[in-house]
Amino acid sequence: MRGHRRHRSPGPGLPRALPGPPCRAPATAWRSLAKVDAQTLLPGNTLRFRAGGRWTGQLSPKGSGTAAEPVVLTSYGSGAKPLSEGGGVVDAAIRISDEHDIVVAGLEVTNSGSGTTPRIGIGIGATDLGAVTGVVVRDNQVHAIQGAASDGQASNPSAGGIIVSARGERKPGTSMSTTTRSGCR
Repeated sequence: MRGHRRHRSPGPGLPRALPGPPCRAPATAWRSLAKVDAQTLLPGNTLRFRAGGRWTGQLSPKGSGTAAEPVVLTSYGSGAKPLSEGGGVVDAAIRISDEHDIVVAGLEVTNSGSGTTPRIGIGIGATDLGAVTGVVVRDNQVHAIQGAASDGQASNPSAGGIIVSARGERKPGTSMSTTTRSGCR
């Protein structure tokens, strides 16, 4: 799987993933975000979502890249950015947990629904890892994120469009040292 590109294009109601070379037949292609989340991505892997496509739920990929070969989550084709919508039922539409050297680029992200629970668009977190490097979030459109209710509830610093957190309870010094956010709106 090293260096392979995975293409995801939505089928009727469900997304479909076709790995690049060699391509799989549609009958055996990935058809859900859960299938992506069940894989461990390797340095140099690129997961591409089709422009104009729409995915609901949480994208929470596993696997880190290297400085020279990051894991990349991005789009392909022309048209609107691929939409990853949490629908207000997941804490974050895209969740990057305890990974490094990973790029999230060229996606549209939303996460709102009924209820008052604050949500996150893109959540990046590290716990007890030391310095986490190479996390890049660029050229994404993050909007319509469910914040704190306005009925006297205080704002929630753990909710918002792009949230980065680092916690070092057992390993002090846990930090996100090269997280980059650019071109996002």
